[in-house]
This record gives sequence, structure tokens and C-alpha cells, in this order.
Amino acid sequence: MSNRFKLKNSLPNTSSNFYSKLFSQKRAAADAVSALIMFIAVIGITAVLIVAIQNYALETRSSMDVQNEVLNNQLRTAIQITNIYYNVSSETIYVYLKNIGDTKLVTDKFDFFLDDEFIYNYSVKYASNLSKNMSILITQNTAVFTKQKTISSGSHKVKLVSGFGGNGDIDYFNN
Repeated sequence: MSNRFKLKNSLPNTSSNFYSKLFSQKRAAADAVSALIMFIAVIGITAVLIVAIQNYALETRSSMDVQNEVLNNQLRTAIQITNIYYNVSSETIYVYLKNIGDTKLVTDKFDFFLDDEFIYNYSVKYASNLSKNMSILITQNTAVFTKQKTISSGSHKVKLVSGFGGNGDIDYFNN
């Protein structure tokens, strides 16, 4: 009996070897699956970040393009108020405006402000001929914006803004 016992113990235990190999293969497969899941997660997060950064860059560029266009239009449509005259007897204000930009300006696209009040129904005349209406102010020419309005004595602020944002403003003192 003792020989038999020795023989039984000397034979390899195939069932325990099988299970240990099976579990070690499962552990290796589990490690590979978890590494694959981590790799996919890292790729996914990286893709989301790349898309977010790309959208941010595109929006920033778009905003910069709009700002550049606005500044360019303001430079192209630069204007300067050269003189202001108020006729007390006719209660009419005359604002002389020169186009110092490099583009023609449509005179009915201007906004006219007096002391931060928007002025409606103003007329635009040629500086050389106040009886003739002007519709387009070409470069280096002067227009006269006129409006019949009672103005008190003291300091006033006059501002003209072109349709593209070029503006001229000046403080005016009425005696």
C-alpha cells in the first residue's frame, strides 16, 4: 500500500494544473481586455479634446476676422467733423463733415447725435452749395449736415457715425 501511495503522489495532478493554467490565461486575458479598454478610453478622451480645441480655435479665428473687418471698415470710412455753426435766428445747426477715408459714403446711412440724442430728419448739403442736397460723400469732400433745432447756450456734444462705424465727434460751445 505504501508503494501505491507513492505512485499516486508521484503522478502529476492534471486537474489542478489545468485549472491553474486556465485561471492564469483568464488573468492574462482580463489584463489585456482592461488595457484595451483603457486605450480606447484614452483615444476617446483625446478625440473629444481635439474636437473641443479645434472648435475653440475656429471660433477664435472667426471672432478675430469679424473684429478685423470692423476695424478695416472704420479705417476705410474715417470721417472728421471740421466745423460747427449754429444760426440763432433760424435755429439751425450746421455740422461740416469731411470724408478722410478711402471709400464713398452714403449720407442717409449716417447717425446724427446732439448731446446723446438721436437726430431724425436731418438734411445733407454740399459745403460748396448749401442749396443742393448730397446723397453720396466721396473721399476728401465735405458735407454739411443741417438740422433745425433749438439749442441752449453752453457746451454740447455733436457726433456723426457712418454706416460702417467710422465716427467723428466734437464738443461744441454755443454762446
